[in-house]
Amino acid sequence: MDFAAKLPELLEKNAGDCVLTRDGSDIEYLTGVSDPRVQRVCYPIFTGGEDSKILVVAPWYNMGEIKEAYKERKGEDLPECEFFDWYKHGFSAGITGAIESGKDGEQAEYFGIATAIGNVMNEYGLGVLCVPHAVPAGLVGALEELGYGTETQDLIKIAQFSKDPDEVDAIKQATLDAEKAMSAAFDMLREATIEGDKLTYGGEDFTIGMLREKILSMADEMGYEYPEGSNLELNIGPDSYGVYVGDSSTVLQSRKPIFIDIFWRDKETKLHTDMTRMVCVGEPDETVKKMFKATQEALEAGIAAMAPGVNGWEVDKAMSDVLQRYDIHTTRMQDVDGIEFDPDVHIGQMDWGTGHGTGRKYHDGQPYQKLSPIRSYELQIGDVFAVEPGVRSKTHGQVRLEVIGVVTEDGYEVLGNMPIEPVIIEATG
Repeated sequence: MDFAAKLPELLEKNAGDCVLTRDGSDIEYLTGVSDPRVQRVCYPIFTGGEDSKILVVAPWYNMGEIKEAYKERKGEDLPECEFFDWYKHGFSAGITGAIESGKDGEQAEYFGIATAIGNVMNEYGLGVLCVPHAVPAGLVGALEELGYGTETQDLIKIAQFSKDPDEVDAIKQATLDAEKAMSAAFDMLREATIEGDKLTYGGEDFTIGMLREKILSMADEMGYEYPEGSNLELNIGPDSYGVYVGDSSTVLQSRKPIFIDIFWRDKETKLHTDMTRMVCVGEPDETVKKMFKATQEALEAGIAAMAPGVNGWEVDKAMSDVLQRYDIHTTRMQDVDGIEFDPDVHIGQMDWGTGHGTGRKYHDGQPYQKLSPIRSYELQIGDVFAVEPGVRSKTHGQVRLEVIGVVTEDGYEVLGNMPIEPVIIEATG
């Protein structure tokens, strides 16, 4: 069930007709508006029912920018947006009435916005607006006083991340099949020979393209594909610092970390897996070993922290705390603690979100929601998330480990069987 179909189901369960969001990431997802200045006055309302729509309430003087952004909206399978000037729907009258009743300026403005939202709802015969806890209390109070709003969980994010049991089963099968391809790639590397600093296979240079071809051929045989514009992420050593899809002609090197990220989707269900493992042919140096150990321990900490009711930033912190102990700079250190990356102190940095929703896309809701120190999302039973810590180093490359799993009553069930430990293959030749 896609996002647009899931949200009306959640609205019905919460006795609501529509849902409002004030979360910047969700405003961007639903409307395409990314400018925080414009987001501040952009109020998207997602309606339920068979003919779902996104009703965008905003002032006329920002409407041009909002409509231009909407043309570039990247969210797939979303209903169309319709646009409403709040001045034509009672914004000014709402402010005037609030001031006359003794409310101050800020609260009066909330009443103006709530009045406009309510009038748009009335036009569509919508009675109950689900208002997430994260919406400012002043607006929640105004909506409730006017008889429109009721506080709920963040239904928009739940709709993005939660999966039905049959979807979880399909994602698990995609993951198990990805593990077969990953194992086949490792077997090829075990048959490689080291000649100087490079690897050979069957008497010829062993290239990224040869390893990629093996995985992609297995994908096709098992009924999987990559969406247009994406490809298997595979690279090695320092080249992988900022490049995820390595050049197919690049010759694999010995004693350098190789990362393989498989995020293919089933051709029929269109559901994705997303898993990453590390491998090295020949003994790596001590810094790479330290990066391997730190990333594995961080992933273990992240898996242990995943549970219903836990906020995503808490999971991120569990992983960041581990990485920090290994002299790895993290997004949390930058964004929360104000600590800058220092190459004389830190062996590398983890400058991405430590996890994300997965399934209907390989990054559900992306780039709008991650396990991150600056994002807030309370995990729900049925959410499918990838947990993905790592470290990037300009001198040693990129190390990442990633599992995909579902949040359960007891915590987090990893949807796969392959060990997470980085694999070091004994050198031959």
